[in-house]
Amino acid sequence: MDEPGGSTGVNPVAQTDSAEQASQLNLPLWNSANQKLDGAKTLTDSEIQIVLQNLFSEDYTTRQKIIAYLNINQHVITRPLVEMLVKNTTHHTLIFQVTYALEVIGKSAVPVLLEALAKIGEIKTPLDVARMENISETLVRINDKSGAAVLADYLRDIKARIDEINKNVNHNNSHTPQDECWWSSDLGKKMEFYQMARMKIHCLLGEMNSPIGFDDLLALLGDGTKRVPGDIIETLAKVGNKHALIPLVRMYPVESEISELGARYIKETCRAIIRREKLSKSDPLFDKLTEAEKDNLSKILSGYKNGNKT
Repeated sequence: MDEPGGSTGVNPVAQTDSAEQASQLNLPLWNSANQKLDGAKTLTDSEIQIVLQNLFSEDYTTRQKIIAYLNINQHVITRPLVEMLVKNTTHHTLIFQVTYALEVIGKSAVPVLLEALAKIGEIKTPLDVARMENISETLVRINDKSGAAVLADYLRDIKARIDEINKNVNHNNSHTPQDECWWSSDLGKKMEFYQMARMKIHCLLGEMNSPIGFDDLLALLGDGTKRVPGDIIETLAKVGNKHALIPLVRMYPVESEISELGARYIKETCRAIIRREKLSKSDPLFDKLTEAEKDNLSKILSGYKNGNKT
């Protein structure tokens, strides 16, 4: 892991008089690495701030002492760090500092992070989505995928709410989601939020390389006749299987007319799936393609043979 500091481009909270502050707060940050915190069972926000400030100190020795301190005092500092991460969801500099500290602690931080992820309860507001994202991405950086099960629960709940809205709309035939005015209604705004949260969960599951929820991701992809958000394509590149290939091949010429970058994402995603599934252009899976669609498959695979460049 790279050393934090000036090279990150981040300018954390000023670090002046940190050693003096630490001494006043009776934090043994400047003592030997095997010295425990003096019987403390909790830390205040200001005490944690001192730890975080010195974690990004320009002085290498100070940084090493703080890293040793985090490793030794995990039982004292992990929970308050996670609480600070949840509480300061939109404070990007502080989130950067806290998540790095949790990365230093590593796997020992996972149970508390999972507890915090589950405690969100229901995804109702953009702040809930931000909390879910920050906690999940911290788990990803610790290289832990166990958060996928919690995210799957949130996905099921959000899908149920989307289905309920659709049922209510179908019951009331006065408007449909295709009507422009519908999206400005309360139901429309709720639907837009839930769809955004749904996509965010799929992105996070993709970062965890988890196939959980793939059937729903495939439903979002559709049959390939309509464009979809780029996040869907990028997630499919990580967790997609062969069932995504036909819609992607069909979507390729549509995207090519609009976005060169989007078409390239589709091409790279198809190749990634074909490599994972060990398929070739002659696989029976592609028999259902029309001749024009097979030509598009050839364009997608141009320069590749069995997943390798020729």
